[in-house]
Amino acid sequence: MHNGIFQVDLDFGEQDYASGLWLAIEVEGESLQPRQPITGAPFAISLVSDDPPDDPPDCPVDDPPSEECEDYCSAMAMGCADVYSSMEQCLDACACFSTDGSEGDTSGDTLHCRSTWLQMGFNGDVPASEACANAADTSPECVD
Repeated sequence: MHNGIFQVDLDFGEQDYASGLWLAIEVEGESLQPRQPITGAPFAISLVSDDPPDDPPDCPVDDPPSEECEDYCSAMAMGCADVYSSMEQCLDACACFSTDGSEGDTSGDTLHCRSTWLQMGFNGDVPASEACANAADTSPECVD
């Protein structure tokens, strides 16, 4: 878990997702709310692209990517899959984000700012469209 975001692979086998399956999460005996819908096609599928790679970024790219960028891009794939055309594009963009700032920042051209907006969307504190717009590399809020 990093910044309250975690990823886990679940295999339910073949299911009829039209019937409305939901995931209940329990931590130390406490049920977390709200339950999360389980969809037939994970959001991350939309990150797979046959398009040629985008132009390389104007900043050095971490190889391998930093854990923070992997967490950010995994979260973007789950909640804002239409922002980046591929995981590689997301990781390249993330490598350009400053790691200055602090957890909880809602302004400043930093990874912390983008992660905070993303988390606010997951928590339901702001509409998903606003969270995704502000978590992206073209964020109107996360600028200097």
